[in-house]
Amino acid sequence: MKVDDMPHIDEKEIQKKYMQYQVLKQQIESLYEEKQRVDAGIREVDSTINAINSLHGQDEESMSLLGTGVYVSTETKNTSEVVINVGSGVFLRKKKADAVEILTKRKKEITEFNNEIMRQISHSSNQMDDIEEELQEFMQQHEHRHGSGE
Repeated sequence: MKVDDMPHIDEKEIQKKYMQYQVLKQQIESLYEEKQRVDAGIREVDSTINAINSLHGQDEESMSLLGTGVYVSTETKNTSEVVINVGSGVFLRKKKADAVEILTKRKKEITEFNNEIMRQISHSSNQMDDIEEELQEFMQQHEHRHGSGE
């Protein structure tokens, strides 16, 4: 589109576009923060699955975190089962394989949510690109109509 053919954009429209741009920028920043939390959740699930798979069925001694970097030596009597939070504060005793299956499903759900976040980031980023292009076209139009100031 030639600069002369572009419709005149008034200052209010530019302010509106700029505000939209800023809102999209903030949304993307929030989405990236959420994505970091989701990524951490995926890593935690992977770590838990690995920990469950490393249990060997016999009595084991380990260290249990009490909090703030304080551990206590513990002995695990039955490592063929684990207690897992299945939601709403409900904990169930499950065989290791069943717990891994639950966690794998949980990871799949978290990963799908992560993918949705990435789609939202991409969509918002595309909108930002469109607005930026419109603002650049306006600047070219403005410079053409008002001269370069020389």
